[in-house]
Amino acid sequence: VRFYTRELATGLIMDKGRLRYVKTACGDLFEGDTILVAAGYASRTLLHTVGIDIPMNKVLLEAIVTEAEPPMFEQMLGTAPADFYGHQTPHGSFVFGGHTGMEPYFGEYAGDGLNPSQAISAPTAARAILNFFPRLQNTKLVRTWAGSMDESADKVPVMDRPAEVPGLAIACGFTGHGFGIAPAAGLLLSELVLDGKASTLSLEAFRYDRFAPV
Repeated sequence: VRFYTRELATGLIMDKGRLRYVKTACGDLFEGDTILVAAGYASRTLLHTVGIDIPMNKVLLEAIVTEAEPPMFEQMLGTAPADFYGHQTPHGSFVFGGHTGMEPYFGEYAGDGLNPSQAISAPTAARAILNFFPRLQNTKLVRTWAGSMDESADKVPVMDRPAEVPGLAIACGFTGHGFGIAPAAGLLLSELVLDGKASTLSLEAFRYDRFAPV
């Protein structure tokens, strides 16, 4: 395996009716018999260059770390109503993450996407957490950071090889499930790329064209 870093993929190029190349911002062309597009939300822009569209949104996930507190619980906890999850480390600090829903209010302050954490996002996440852990109301935040998640329209990943674009494999729209299902997804994608189809489990529910009108 050879890794190329700092190479921004900007488009996919067909050759004789088959996907063959990936173009980068540096002007380089990378060639392959099968090209797997697994670029999170950026997959949507890349796939547009070969006529494939997958309905996705870019969702900001904020992470916060607190100062150390006396032990409260050992489990990883999460709740859908406040859309957060977290645990207490052996050191005593809490590590929480979640979606704040504040993206529409960033406006011109959203920046270039390289540093998506905003002044309003961490406090919003903290207020949601305090509804469930009021004991932490005087706890100080040590640091925060944020990143973007590729959320598909039905919250289910896309893992497929579209028949209309030979040579293309897709893996995106994981909607925050990436770490949890990564071992199985990695195995299935390796089968999809090497054999043309997954044999361990059916990927029927993850077809890209499930969003098309019936």
